[in-house]
This record gives sequence, structure tokens and C-alpha cells, in this order.
Amino acid sequence: FVVDYNQGSCLNASTGIFTAPVAGLYQVNLIARYAGSASISAIQVQRTSGGTTSTQVYLEWAGNSTAFHYGGSSVVKMSAGDTLKLVVTAGTVTFDANDCWSVAYLG
Repeated sequence: FVVDYNQGSCLNASTGIFTAPVAGLYQVNLIARYAGSASISAIQVQRTSGGTTSTQVYLEWAGNSTAFHYGGSSVVKMSAGDTLKLVVTAGTVTFDANDCWSVAYLG
């Protein structure tokens, strides 16, 4: 993937994992593209905090969907050191120039 902006180097470009530098609220956005014919395709942003992983943003497409690009967002309460990771959990999901995921500190 291409990293457009990474203030503070909180996103590890090798692993794709974002680590919260400070506790607070973070805006998380995800726009992705369905790219297959699997019965279901799904992608999610997962937060890991204290060894527990939970889904923060979840997108799912039915098989042979005609809805290609779409997105979701969430405000996530994070502690310093918590992580966010983008995970394809079913089928095929891709990114092209119309797709992205982002994290912004709100305070």
C-alpha cells in the first residue's frame, strides 16, 4: 500500500499496524473495493487493547455484489499503545486509487 501521510510514524508501513501514541478518541475511516465472486467478502479494522481484539469498522459484500466501493467509519477510544489493523476476513477485497483507510486523533 501507499502511505500518503504518517505524522509521528504511528503507522508501521511494513506491517500495516497503527499504534496509538497517546490515549484519546480516534476517527477511523475505511473505504474498500469488493473484487471477487466469493459467497461473502469482508474486511474490518480491528483494535487490539490489553490482548483483546475487537472490530471497529466492518464492511461485507454478498456474493457477486454490484456494490463495489463503499465505506464505514467509527470513533474509537484508545489507550496509548493500542493498535489498529486492517484485516480481510473473507473472500477478496482490494484497494485501488479510490480506496483508503485512515486514522486521525480527535483528542
